Amino acid sequence: DDFSINFWVKTGGIGSDPALIGNTNWGSGSNPGWIVCLDNADVYPASGSGWIVKAAPDPKGDFRFDWRAKEVSPMAPGIADDQWHMITAVFDRTNAVLYVYRDGVEYQIADQDISRLNNGPLYDVTTDYPINIWEDGSGVYNAGSQTRMNLTGFMDDLRIYNKVLTPAEVTDLFNN
Repeated sequence: DDFSINFWVKTGGIGSDPALIGNTNWGSGSNPGWIVCLDNADVYPASGSGWIVKAAPDPKGDFRFDWRAKEVSPMAPGIADDQWHMITAVFDRTNAVLYVYRDGVEYQIADQDISRLNNGPLYDVTTDYPINIWEDGSGVYNAGSQTRMNLTGFMDDLRIYNKVLTPAEVTDLFNN
């Protein structure tokens, strides 16, 4: 089904790729589910992607799609600057499009084809991981790394919608 995730986050940059929120076992990117994480945000944009929205359907290994802040044009600004940022990820599975917003501004990959994300649910049907905040779905990814466990910050006003948020709705969320 279509769904959207919206939250405010304030964090600093660290190396590695700590999870901010997700329902996947981030130990392998091909594991089914979705996640929003940092990616070498301590040196962004010099190296690393800054932050990522990843999605992979079950069955495991069928397809993985990564939206990477450094790879969109124009490059999406970082989010690990100890300032509050609103992040919105809109999974429009009906039309095979992933929309990603930072502070109400859309950053989209040109010519993306995520139609294979419709090949199954965006969670692990065997394990059925929960949605975890400040960790991956398994609950052990950040905790299993000395670097990732140092992630600090805040998350506020988390909202998950069972629909595609429109650009106007994202703007309203940012302005209110």
